[in-house]
Amino acid sequence: MLDGLERRFRWITIPNLTLYLVIGQCFFFIVGLTQPDILEQLELLPKRVTEGQWWRLLLFMFMPSVSPGGSLNAVFMFFAMYLLWMMGAALESQWGSFRYTVFVLIGYAATLGAAWIDPLGRATNGYILTSIFLAFAVLHPNFVIYLFFILPVKVRWLALVTWIFLGIQTVQGSWQERGLILVSVANFLLFFWPLILGKVRGGHRRIRAQRVASQAAAEPFHQCVTCGRTERTDPRLEFRYAQMSEGVRCYCMDHLPDGL
Repeated sequence: MLDGLERRFRWITIPNLTLYLVIGQCFFFIVGLTQPDILEQLELLPKRVTEGQWWRLLLFMFMPSVSPGGSLNAVFMFFAMYLLWMMGAALESQWGSFRYTVFVLIGYAATLGAAWIDPLGRATNGYILTSIFLAFAVLHPNFVIYLFFILPVKVRWLALVTWIFLGIQTVQGSWQERGLILVSVANFLLFFWPLILGKVRGGHRRIRAQRVASQAAAEPFHQCVTCGRTERTDPRLEFRYAQMSEGVRCYCMDHLPDGL
């Protein structure tokens, strides 16, 4: 489907899209250090948009990442931008510029729609950036990130923590937050459902194969046709096979027919 869309809508491709996101966030980070009030003008506030502040529809994508404490921190910003650039560039390299652009634009458009669930609320670019991280984690699960530049952690475990966090937010958050989480997950599933479905089917096949192998391993190899004893019920027992009129038969030494 995306191949057909690319032939018709190639013009929407934005090469090096992640670089523009990083540059925009870094620019407003620097501006925010000297003029903190300017950051409020970047938030996607539906009520303000309806009042004429249309620039929020675009500039919220350049809202700089803040530390867990909610403040601007140069070290945290550097780490966040480095990861965003690395992961976004990796996705663009693997998917191609068109598909990566579509992935981000779908998240962007869906966020705009979800923001209007609560016109008095506010939305940021956080869940769009989260979807980029989750996509990278699926394609490169064993990539190692050094937390605080010291602690090595595979990105798959950070993704698991992120999914848990999103689940908690879905339960405890507002309806607008739930909508924003839903669209970010929907964006992710739209691109990865074939891969996820394949893994689920592969997992089912492995489970069935393991079940068959376990059952085969549990079945005895030798079983006396007379008494039913096997090498499992009596490991010291010896068995012999004989060609009889009924075919090849297995006997324990205690019931081996005379003359054999």
